[in-house]
Amino acid sequence: MIPAADLDRALRREAELIGEVRAALAAQRAAVAADDIERVELSVQAVGRTLLVLDEARRRRAAIATLASGREVGSLAELEAAWDGPMPLSLREACAAVRREAEAAASEARVNQAVLRGALDAADAYLQHLFTAADPTPVYQPATRRTEPVARLVDRTA
Repeated sequence: MIPAADLDRALRREAELIGEVRAALAAQRAAVAADDIERVELSVQAVGRTLLVLDEARRRRAAIATLASGREVGSLAELEAAWDGPMPLSLREACAAVRREAEAAASEARVNQAVLRGALDAADAYLQHLFTAADPTPVYQPATRRTEPVARLVDRTA
């Protein structure tokens, strides 16, 4: 039998961490909208740190479930299948919370991808406009050679 209390804590911690990723993604989008490069960088770092902790939390949850059930349990579906008998309500709710947070975070990530792609396209268009001259002729013209003889004045009265 999988220890329900340990598993419940592990699942709720996962949901909490996924919520932190979602919040960091929303902060990133706000920073892009405010054109605040420093806040964008901080949000990228926050997402990266939280994803590392989340990966460790998932491994911990999988280890708890695997040790207790005696078979490899990685996903939430595998967890539900490995449970002997009906899963307790608290665990079903914890699994549902993980799914809800994961779906919300995935939605935030999709929105951020579109926003960041739009910001990059706008920056590229601005740079293209900035460095494209209105008059495409070169600034320095090639030297022209005279084809007529040059007249010389010579004073021979010396």
